[in-house]
Amino acid sequence: MLESQPADRFRRALAELLASGAAHVEPLEADGGKAFADEPLRGPRIGWHNEAKGELYLLSAPTLEAVNESLRKGDTGLNIRPCALWRQCQQRGWLLSGNWTGNGQETTRTVKILGKPERVLVFHATALKS
Repeated sequence: MLESQPADRFRRALAELLASGAAHVEPLEADGGKAFADEPLRGPRIGWHNEAKGELYLLSAPTLEAVNESLRKGDTGLNIRPCALWRQCQQRGWLLSGNWTGNGQETTRTVKILGKPERVLVFHATALKS
């Protein structure tokens, strides 16, 4: 039953995309600087991986696009609004809380990557392994 939940389908599809090389996250040093990739990076970049912090910094739109495209090939897309999907991911403990704004808490954070601020979704890297 959990497998049919959008957040669980999203997590499984994202893990498969990254494992297959259909998309990639660039490695970063702990301070957000460029790190050396152990393997060639294949597919479009959907974010970055800070191994020292155990975090994935995902770009919302490219990540959703890649996941939905992958799911539509074999089944159907996620069919959920992004804010509801991110809320499900937060409830499962995979997605860290974002920045506070005048309207409350966002799902994205501003993180310094390669010397520039980027608005990203910050996931626990272990979320894709469990």
